[in-house]
Amino acid sequence: MSRSSFALTAAGITSLYHAAEYDTKTLKDSLAFLEESMERVSRPPWCCHFFYWYGHYYAVQAMFITGNSTDKIDGGHLPDRGKYGRTLDRAITFLLGQVNDQGFITAHHTRMYDHAFGTLFLAEVFGQTNRGDVRAKLQQAVDLIVSSQNAKGSWRYEPFALESDMSITVCQLMALRAARNVGIKVSKDTIKSAVQYVGDSQVHDESTPWMQGPDDYYMMGKGAFKYQYQEEGDMSRSSFALTAAGITSLYHAAEYDTKSLRDSLAFLEESMERVSRPPWRCHFFYWYGHYYAVQAMFITGNLENGHPYWKRYWQHVSGELLEQGGDYGQASDGSWPNPYGPGANFATAVALIVLQTPYRYLPILQR
Repeated sequence: MSRSSFALTAAGITSLYHAAEYDTKTLKDSLAFLEESMERVSRPPWCCHFFYWYGHYYAVQAMFITGNSTDKIDGGHLPDRGKYGRTLDRAITFLLGQVNDQGFITAHHTRMYDHAFGTLFLAEVFGQTNRGDVRAKLQQAVDLIVSSQNAKGSWRYEPFALESDMSITVCQLMALRAARNVGIKVSKDTIKSAVQYVGDSQVHDESTPWMQGPDDYYMMGKGAFKYQYQEEGDMSRSSFALTAAGITSLYHAAEYDTKSLRDSLAFLEESMERVSRPPWRCHFFYWYGHYYAVQAMFITGNLENGHPYWKRYWQHVSGELLEQGGDYGQASDGSWPNPYGPGANFATAVALIVLQTPYRYLPILQR
């Protein structure tokens, strides 16, 4: 008894388009399902839930690709045209309505992590539509990120928090990079301070690596990036996901000095092997880690022509993701498992992001 959802259907349509399959006669029912299910996720308790953001991440691609492929697709679907134009427009309008007077994108007590993904979403919408109302709200959202940065150069779960951590910092930097890519003003001092924080979080000493936590998931060693940097009494931790986030943060801040990241890349390769074994394979940390690791390794591969970082990573991760069946492989319905975390829809979304990376479908990875 399998299941589907707004997010899974959006992901399915988008995956076919990214595989250059544009026969929308076979997708009319899917587009209709997407329209109907979007109404449902726009109501509590799903409105601005984690699944809401991941669903719309794929839905906006599905609708835009439909609209922009007018030579292959009858009518086209953009916010101002096509059968599903109104559906897409309502989704964008709803999100714009969640930007409060301070520029914070929030509903039902969502926090800065959600704000960053919402800002990234608006940046990609603006890049496709050049809408003035989207630009205005996007600038507000960006300004909130900038003004919320603390003295350490980082961010935490709530705006204007004094504490900081790598998992929140990376998604703010991705949102700011996406905004800058479409012409939104971002303070250089904000990026400089964030780079300083991320750099300070990198482990430079030769101390003996240590591991802690269940099944030795959390690791620390030369090249790792810490969860929280503290000048005194630093008892932080690191992991595959946090180190991938650290590297990706620097790249999205336009810091491309790979010589300073050699130890980090080596740490990432070694820890990747560990998360590929039970109990971490297909765990939330596995998917979350590869979301950033694929960006870190792909950008590294383009910076260091001929170096095997990307080749080794891609052979490893694509081999795992293309496995069929069993406890960890792709299921017959096309989904990937996530027994510990948000579920198969989340895993499937991340798997598709990873697998499309070499084709540069994500604007954040386009030159």
